[in-house]
Amino acid sequence: MNYEAIHIQKEVEKPFHIVIESRGKESKKIRKNRIYNLTLTRFINKLLTFYPRHNGVIIDFLPICYMSLYAGLLGFKCYYINANEKYKKYLDYSMIMNNIENINYVRNWRHLNSLVKSSHITLQVCDKLDQVLICKRVIKNNALANIILLYDKKTSNQKLYDTLLYLHIHAFSFYKIRNNDIIDEYLDWREGIWGDSDPIFCIHNLSKYRNDFMVYFD
Repeated sequence: MNYEAIHIQKEVEKPFHIVIESRGKESKKIRKNRIYNLTLTRFINKLLTFYPRHNGVIIDFLPICYMSLYAGLLGFKCYYINANEKYKKYLDYSMIMNNIENINYVRNWRHLNSLVKSSHITLQVCDKLDQVLICKRVIKNNALANIILLYDKKTSNQKLYDTLLYLHIHAFSFYKIRNNDIIDEYLDWREGIWGDSDPIFCIHNLSKYRNDFMVYFD
């Protein structure tokens, strides 16, 4: 298996290298664009500016460790969850190249809840709906501030509704992240309709994130 290190410089506060399989689909996109996901990277950059770096926690369920590396480089403690151990090699090599030590690899997501049960989580990034409610204890304790859910085409309308209703009961509101670095209120969740494929931003009422579009109550 061949690896390659790609230098990430666009739209990031600190440039870094990510090691990935040279023939993988992700590497082709990253090599071409020098970024994993422009909309996501820009928004997470903005979101993290509202939080102190060295006492924040990031949970990363995305297939490659791009977000973990970047957040780790900024000083956040990260948990990278991936059941496929080949991705741990990419993470290990990337951490060595970037001199990062604050990323924890978690193979089995069932272990995550016990690892973060007493933490205040700054951000959880998911690409599957099943991942959203894994840390229910933290959610019930009002200790999960922000969740970003990438489009999951395999989910059902009922499952989307049930998941977001649980979050709504625990003080979350929902928005769509647009490619022009703004967010729009997302109301179709009540019908279980995702609509377009833009990511869903779930924000707790104790989140530090601020946007001109949103209304806040003290």
